[in-house]
Formats: sequence, C-alpha cells, structure tokens
Amino acid sequence: MMHEYLEKFQDRMQFIAVIHSIVNRKNTNLELEALFKEHELDNIIISVLVFIMEKTLTEDSECSLEDIGLYLRGILPDYNVYLSIEETERLTRYLIKDILQNKDERRTYGIMDYGKGMTSMNIRLIADSINDKRKITYRLTDQGYNFMFRTKEIDEELSFTIEELKLKLLIKNKNYKKGISQSKELIRMLVNKRNDLKQFETKYGRISSEQ
Repeated sequence: MMHEYLEKFQDRMQFIAVIHSIVNRKNTNLELEALFKEHELDNIIISVLVFIMEKTLTEDSECSLEDIGLYLRGILPDYNVYLSIEETERLTRYLIKDILQNKDERRTYGIMDYGKGMTSMNIRLIADSINDKRKITYRLTDQGYNFMFRTKEIDEELSFTIEELKLKLLIKNKNYKKGISQSKELIRMLVNKRNDLKQFETKYGRISSEQ
C-alpha cells in the first residue's frame, strides 16, 4: 500500500526534472560552454527564462531571438564575458534552440508514480510561434511558468502560508516540540511584518503632513 505522503509524488519530481534538464543539458557546445566558469551558464539560462517571462507578461509584448540577444549583451559583462554581435547571436541560438528547445527533440525524465510505476515526463520550458509579421517569437510553456514562479514569486507570496502549513504538518504528525518552535517562527514573522507596516505608516504619514 502506498504511503499517504507519497501521493502526487510526481508533482514534486517535476521540479527536479526541470532543473536536471538545465544543469545536465544535452546538445552541449563545448566551445561556447568553455567561455564560462562553472555554474555561470546555468545562471544565464535561468536569467534568460526570467527575461522571456517578464517580457511576454507585458501586454502586446513579444520576445524574439533579437530581444534575447540584446538582453544577453547587457548581462554578459557581469560574467566578465565580452562577445561580438555575431558571437552573441550564436550564443543566443545555442541557449534557445539547442538547450531550452533541445533542438526540437523530445526530452523526458523518468518519474515514479507510486502505485502505477515509472513514467516519463516531457520537459519543455519554452515554446515558439510565428506572429503576424512571420517572425518567430518565444514564450514560456505552462511548465515553464510553473517552474519560474516556484523559484521566487510563489515563495514571496506564500511565505506565511508555507510556515503555517509546516506547523499544521508538525501537529498532524504529533511533533509538538518542533511545533512550538515553528509557532515562535510564525510569531517572529508577524512581528517583523507589523514593524514594516508601522515604518510604512510613519514614513508616508510624515510625507502626507508635509504636503
């Protein structure tokens, strides 16, 4: 019989599968990879995903290879890498077409679905389409959005909810000692939030009185 805590285990593994597709990327170009120190290109790939997400979330805004290339030219100096326009275009195509789109080849990751057995999950973070001007543009897939939101946005929005969930699980599992510690952490977070609100009220109250 499957343990209750392993229910929907495949949802947990999806996050790992996406990370694996980036860190252990296929179709690697050793010449381009050699331009960067260890882990730097991982950071750049995630940065490109952030850029695509931010640009395409803006109304009527599209994201082309040229847009991504301009973005790369802006951040590469932070890695002490300086490329010509042609070299940047080559790097852009490598990151988008070879890595993130896996040269249009199907990429899967093995995930255990307890009670059913091992299954394969498709990994695809970005998709392309052709706009009215017959130009290829890029956007995140639902899987891509899910991954990106979980790396930052969801954590920021649900920080209190996550701490509350941890407390509920501790109590459910009768781990009262850690539950007390978790309660103290929630109180600390609430006190900090209250202090932030007081500072906000003081700051903007003073500005309003001066106007």
